[in-house]
Amino acid sequence: MLGWINDCVEKLVLEKFGIDAWHIIKQKAGCEVADGCFLKLDHYTDKSTLDLVVAASEVSGLTVPQVLEAFGVFFVHYIRGEGYENLLCCQGSTLKDWMTNINAIHQHLQTTFPKKMVMPQFWCADSENGDGSLMLHYHSRRGNYLAPLAKGLVAEVASFQFQLDIDMELIQTQGVDGANFTT
Repeated sequence: MLGWINDCVEKLVLEKFGIDAWHIIKQKAGCEVADGCFLKLDHYTDKSTLDLVVAASEVSGLTVPQVLEAFGVFFVHYIRGEGYENLLCCQGSTLKDWMTNINAIHQHLQTTFPKKMVMPQFWCADSENGDGSLMLHYHSRRGNYLAPLAKGLVAEVASFQFQLDIDMELIQTQGVDGANFTT
């Protein structure tokens, strides 16, 4: 993963739990990167990032999915602060349009960070039950472990950008019972 993600994990831990917790997390994860020194454009192994998340779970008392979901919420604010607010805002005037265009954001970023990003794929559709709800589908070559991150990110975009308080229900999980994607 790009150092951008690890930098965001560090900032999240510092904001929510403080420097002492961050040092414990780094020690548990075997992270030897100095504080504030993740290189945003460098590649770090998925394992090193996941080790930080697992250690954050152990230190915070949250489950790994809860940590990832909180990370997704935090990531929205982080990327705004990194100068990508316009990119987020121009992806659609409704939540459905925005979710439909998540891949466009990733394609734009892929041109900036070629060969370094493994992007998930998203697609959005109206629910078949006719109640006005939407179905967001997620597929990643990494499997389903980052799906909670996507959930947190979408919920925060809905709240921050569209002033919507949404409920999300997990219908299927990629890799479970033969499912090819998470819905």
